[in-house]
Amino acid sequence: MLVGATNAPTRVNGKDPQNVLPLNYSEVPAGLKNVHDDYVFYLVSFTDSPINRQMEINDNGSEDPALLTRSTKHVRNLRIDWQCYGDDAFEWSEQIRIMLFNEDVKQLLKAQGISLITDVPEPVFIPEMINHQWYYRYDIRASFNQLVTFQTTIPALASADIIIESEKGVEATCSVSATL
Repeated sequence: MLVGATNAPTRVNGKDPQNVLPLNYSEVPAGLKNVHDDYVFYLVSFTDSPINRQMEINDNGSEDPALLTRSTKHVRNLRIDWQCYGDDAFEWSEQIRIMLFNEDVKQLLKAQGISLITDVPEPVFIPEMINHQWYYRYDIRASFNQLVTFQTTIPALASADIIIESEKGVEATCSVSATL
C-alpha cells in the first residue's frame, strides 16, 4: 500500500513482493543486475517538527474512584522516500504520487491515524551509475502526520477530609469527594 502503484505487486503471505523492497543497507540498489528491471525501494523515517512537541493530556475517571485514566495525545511526523529504478521508473514514481491522493488509500491511512501532508513534490530524476551501468532513477517523497495516543492508569484520591485548624483550635471541617 505504501508504494501506492496499482500495477505494483502486493504483499503475498505477509512478505514484500520481489520488486518492492524496503531500503535496507544490506540490500541496497547496488545489487541490481539489470538496468531495465523495475524496482522500488522505500524508506520510512521519523522527522522533527514543532507540532511534535505539543501534547494534549486528559485525565478521566474510571469505575474505581481511586484510579484515573490519563490519555496523552501528540502528533508524530513520518516521511516516506521511494527510489524507483528501471525503464518505467518515472511511471512508477508518478503513479505513487497520484495514488497518495486516492480515496481508498486515504481511508487506509486514516484507519491507522495517519494523514498525508498534501504538499507532495514532483518526482526528481536522479540517474545513478551502478556496476558501470547507468540506471534510470526517480525519487519521490511524501510526509505524513500520525496521531499517537498513550493511555495509562494512575492512582487518584477518591476523597479527602479537610480540617482547618488555627491557634484557637479546629475552625472548620469538611469532606471532599472527587467526581470526574
